[in-house]
Amino acid sequence: MPRRRKRMSAATIYGLSCVVGVCLIMGSLRALFWMGPIISYVIAVNVVTIAAYGYDKAIAGHNWTRIPEKILHSLALLGGSPGALIAQRWFRHKTIKGSFRQVYWAIVVLQILALIGYLWWRTQEAEASVERPTTQPVLPVIRPRS
Repeated sequence: MPRRRKRMSAATIYGLSCVVGVCLIMGSLRALFWMGPIISYVIAVNVVTIAAYGYDKAIAGHNWTRIPEKILHSLALLGGSPGALIAQRWFRHKTIKGSFRQVYWAIVVLQILALIGYLWWRTQEAEASVERPTTQPVLPVIRPRS
């Protein structure tokens, strides 16, 4: 009897779709507008996050497989939290469920703390690289004329 192949989970399919979407958008932005990798990544992940929320809202009333919350949270965690906030307001999606909102806002707080820590680390690194003047003034040496 032939063995049946195991089906991929919805999380795997949607997760891979999001990765492909981010890569395609990021590559397009870099090729067409010569954007740097960081800004093109941030734009791409936020566009994909908005699209994922919109798609999930569109299929919410049907008997189709929805995008798992862990995918939506992963997109927010990977830099799409501004896009997630825009999509929540725009589509009025995932605004009532308390547990979803708690995790989302915990991700936002974590990202803000990470950004503050990174900026603090950069300022400490910049201060360490600046030459400090000596505590005693250096007096010029005066030599007698010969």
